[in-house]
Amino acid sequence: MQSNHFQKWSRLGLGTGRLASIGRGTSSQQVHNLLSSMIDCGITVIDTADSYTSGSCERMLGTALQGRRESFVIVTKAGYRYGDLPWPFLALNPLIKKAHQKLSTGKCHAADYLIHSLNRSLQRLKLDHVDAFLLHDPPLAAVECQAVQASLQALQKTGKTIHLGVSSDDPQVLTAAINAGCFSVIQTPANPSTMNSLFLICNLAEQNGIHLMANHVFFSGNTSGYHPAPGESLHESLLKHACRAMEQGTILVGTRSPMHLRECAEWARYCDLASGPSDVGWKS
Repeated sequence: MQSNHFQKWSRLGLGTGRLASIGRGTSSQQVHNLLSSMIDCGITVIDTADSYTSGSCERMLGTALQGRRESFVIVTKAGYRYGDLPWPFLALNPLIKKAHQKLSTGKCHAADYLIHSLNRSLQRLKLDHVDAFLLHDPPLAAVECQAVQASLQALQKTGKTIHLGVSSDDPQVLTAAINAGCFSVIQTPANPSTMNSLFLICNLAEQNGIHLMANHVFFSGNTSGYHPAPGESLHESLLKHACRAMEQGTILVGTRSPMHLRECAEWARYCDLASGPSDVGWKS
């Protein structure tokens, strides 16, 4: 049974990993329009991360959220190192990120780094708190580290985040996070390649009252062995597949198109209504 703490969390959410990608040309007005479409569709959850386009994604969201913060649930993540140079040095940020990757310093989940990251995210988002702060692809050691857990819980007590969580595709890491007792949000891929591990994580999370978030729904790997139902597009089929596999929680859709977002909302609504009532329904 889902906690009342998650009543505002909609069944569908917006994934923003590509929202501010360099060269894609997303304007501030387009982001504003996308959030307006979310409100029209009853979609409340926005998932982002500090490393998405080196902070530019959070900045764009921060502008678009002005005057309508209460309409949304904001989730951000930290753990990847990135460049955060301002204009006119933005072009150097991807090079800094690549340098970290080559030097094997691409990730950091130390307590002080995570606290600093959340504070910077709040500045970019122009918020005094987020609804959830997630460790972004952490190693098992970071999830199990008592010093990290204690620091995050202290940060939570300041009111800068309501929930703590973990985003990972590693079942061992997710299981440790669920068993830790301090994380109340779990984010993990939901597509044909992850169904076996997803089933186990879903059951364990539900038993512990943890809210699930599904990402990578539109599987970017080899889909040659996956066949959509007659009359369904690949995206429609994959989204409905995720809805059926994860009966509760929030399913993230990565898109920059209001039209695509509306299509996804109809697909997911139809799938959920066909499968019966859910504790995490659509916002009315």
